[in-house]
Amino acid sequence: MPTLTTTKRSDSGSGSGRGAIATWALAIAQLVSWGSIYYAFSLFVVPMEGAMGWSRTATNAALSVGLLISGLAAYPVGKWIDHGHGRRVMVCGTMLAAAMLALWSQAHSLVTLFVVWIGLGVAMAATLYDPVFAVITRDFPSSFRTKITLVTLVAGFASTVFIPLTQVLVDRLQWRDALLALAGFNLAICLPIHIFAIGRDAPREDDRDYKAALKATNAAAAGRALRTPTFWALAVCFTAYYATFAALTFHLDRSWRNGGCRRH
Repeated sequence: MPTLTTTKRSDSGSGSGRGAIATWALAIAQLVSWGSIYYAFSLFVVPMEGAMGWSRTATNAALSVGLLISGLAAYPVGKWIDHGHGRRVMVCGTMLAAAMLALWSQAHSLVTLFVVWIGLGVAMAATLYDPVFAVITRDFPSSFRTKITLVTLVAGFASTVFIPLTQVLVDRLQWRDALLALAGFNLAICLPIHIFAIGRDAPREDDRDYKAALKATNAAAAGRALRTPTFWALAVCFTAYYATFAALTFHLDRSWRNGGCRRH
């Protein structure tokens, strides 16, 4: 029976310094990706409603479709990363995000908005936490925990940075050009980081055996998790938390405005 062994990037010596630089770069890319794709949405709803006459229900439905697509796309994205295509996945995801933000800037119908968020759903699955954590774990098996902690810490400031930044862009450039600016951030910052900071897996002579062992390992782990009540309890808790978090993130700004709050 094949055993699961992998060829990884070194975590020691000169590789350690390179790994630290790569981790910081990926953390910055995560901050930009989260901020420009996910958190910026709430700042565009009001100007879009005013310019296009779209209902709040319709715009939120487009976002919901995107989040659903992101969840559905997570499995194939994870599978591709498991088979050594992490760099390709994240580079393509970044390019797709930029293209969809640019298309959004030219949207004149709700159909286009829904198409945009279907594309952004795939882009989120290919660029946000899940893929970068998988890539870091594969590239740095002995230090992935500290590197993932760093990435999470830096990316946690995405809303702090991008909500006011996006509002400034909307105020100065109007919403369409602000979306083009966010697309530019993805191409100028995230794309080169994903090209150069994510290592390639070394060629494997035992690739067939490795894939078979990986499939068996993943199936066993999934089976154990699905049979554990703790897994389902965590699933319920995480779902409830992110539902509440999403509601606050995407509705708080508009609730303040509807309540008479003004920016100063």
